[in-house]
Amino acid sequence: MDIKRLSLLHRLTRILDRNHFGTIDYELAKFFLDNYRSISKMNIYEIAERNFVSRASIRRFASHIGYENFAVMKQHFQDFDEGAEVYLKVHGTADFRIGLYRFLSLMMEELNVRMNSSEVSWLVKEIDQAQEVAFIVSSHIAGILQTFQQELVIFGKRVTLLSNEEDICASLDYFGPETMVIVFSISGLLAETLAPVIKCFTGKKILFTLKRAPEFNYNFEKIYHLRSQENTDIPDVFYYSYAVHYVLDVILSEFLKLKTERNDFNDL
Repeated sequence: MDIKRLSLLHRLTRILDRNHFGTIDYELAKFFLDNYRSISKMNIYEIAERNFVSRASIRRFASHIGYENFAVMKQHFQDFDEGAEVYLKVHGTADFRIGLYRFLSLMMEELNVRMNSSEVSWLVKEIDQAQEVAFIVSSHIAGILQTFQQELVIFGKRVTLLSNEEDICASLDYFGPETMVIVFSISGLLAETLAPVIKCFTGKKILFTLKRAPEFNYNFEKIYHLRSQENTDIPDVFYYSYAVHYVLDVILSEFLKLKTERNDFNDL
């Protein structure tokens, strides 16, 4: 599966969030988001007419956000409906809050065991000692990692965040054996899709995921599975937010503990 299918919604909303009001890109992004359920049934002529732009403008827009052409971009809109079904099944229940409390309690209890002190301590020391650290994540959780990235900078550790295929591939020219790569691929799709690229990184590689796949062992030095094989009750969607926040908060706490022990905060 093409990784761009995972980032279409992120790319469209990012154009709106940058507030380029009135530009062709802004108006087209707004149109695609307003009509995402029906885009797959529209042709380029209809979209051009409804937005008072040329077909060339639509082709340029598709290229601008990373697609080979508009036809390829249009195929990816079907993923929105697939995602809606997942959220309706989990969040659309009458007793959602009761279920949420139960799921979070179970998830945090298990994560507290799986992210034990020795494991986190080892990971934080590796992050601290690495000359370069790069986080590779899907656009779905990039915002969470961006906050973590800023928190680390405040306390003296610069890290790079990569969330699209173009930047990840380009980084191969700059990152060598001294770069530690940490991949967050909750479903495992990102790690599978980018396996040929990730293989080219020559430094230490760490993976956080739900999926257990033997092929991951060839690409990563260490794999943190966020749940046990027996745990199938908790919907995956909760791991994309709550579990990621938990893991990053634990890492940040251990990082600050390490810095405190070294008296790195004397000048604060």
